Amino acid sequence: MFTGLIQVISEIKEISERSVEGFKLKLSKPSHWNDLKLGESIACDGACLTLTNFTDETLEFFVGHETLEKTTFKKLEPSRRLNVERSLALGDRLGGHVVSGHIDGTAEVVESNRDGQCLNLKIKLAADQFRFVVPKGSICMNGVSLTINGINRDAKTIEVYLIPETMTRTNLSQLQKGDLVNIETDQFVKIIAHQMGGYREHNP
Repeated sequence: MFTGLIQVISEIKEISERSVEGFKLKLSKPSHWNDLKLGESIACDGACLTLTNFTDETLEFFVGHETLEKTTFKKLEPSRRLNVERSLALGDRLGGHVVSGHIDGTAEVVESNRDGQCLNLKIKLAADQFRFVVPKGSICMNGVSLTINGINRDAKTIEVYLIPETMTRTNLSQLQKGDLVNIETDQFVKIIAHQMGGYREHNP
């Protein structure tokens, strides 16, 4: 599990061994991450990936077919910078919200407007994503925990507001109209919706 609070932004150093099954992804390793373990889960732009190897300078993952189908990773190129977060440890503060790292799909930025040092983004969601959004609820976008500030149910869009701290600590400040982002809707909303759907089926 993750919190959606980005710890570092890591640069893609190498993408190799591309095939229909996926590819190997190497990111720059933060110098202070000196307690890494093979097999641990690390969220990269919101997608939970397994650490398969690491050196003093790089982190290595295998990006599989399912991840490619659900995320923006099919368009990754070297030098791009990804939001990275290690998994939540017992006793850590939950400063964002509960994030699984299981991406629902991608969504398009349809508006990007500067407001002083802040940035207001309007995001067009797919119908199966939009059904799980609630006013002032949480959503994870490229691994970043954000509050939903506005909802347009007819257009199936949401608005999120990026403060200067978020702009500095994440790659979201680079987003422009037409860009795609990885979306994970709130786990608790999905669980409640699933349970209510089952209840209605058995109690028409």
